[in-house]
Amino acid sequence: RKANGQPREAMSFPGFKTSEIVNQNWDDSVFAEKLERKFLLVVFRMDEHENEFLYKVSYWNMPYADRMEAKRIWEETKRLAAIDAKNLPKSTDSHVAHVRPKARDGDDKELTPQGDLVVKKCFWLNKSYIANVVEKI
Repeated sequence: RKANGQPREAMSFPGFKTSEIVNQNWDDSVFAEKLERKFLLVVFRMDEHENEFLYKVSYWNMPYADRMEAKRIWEETKRLAAIDAKNLPKSTDSHVAHVRPKARDGDDKELTPQGDLVVKKCFWLNKSYIANVVEKI
């Protein structure tokens, strides 16, 4: 966590290929499978001297309503990938999840259904969502 109590970053998941997601079903997706699992959350804090210390540890399951919101973002990603894979859901489109790049570097690209090369992407849980989860455990 940052000094202000916010997580350092959003939580990422394995990458996906836009050319494959357009032919997948939610129930068979890696994102759905990961969200159904129990998460082990390990939270660190910083003291006044900027030393990190273990703050709390907890198991957590994503609530059903939040999984359904993540499913909505996944389905919107699937729909948009078939139309314009350069324009996928952003963190402002949902309180739970979004899509953004996750690649080794700017040259780590994939071919979209439209025939364009784009930096590889993955699903992320929003930083504000993670902060809310951590606050409640």
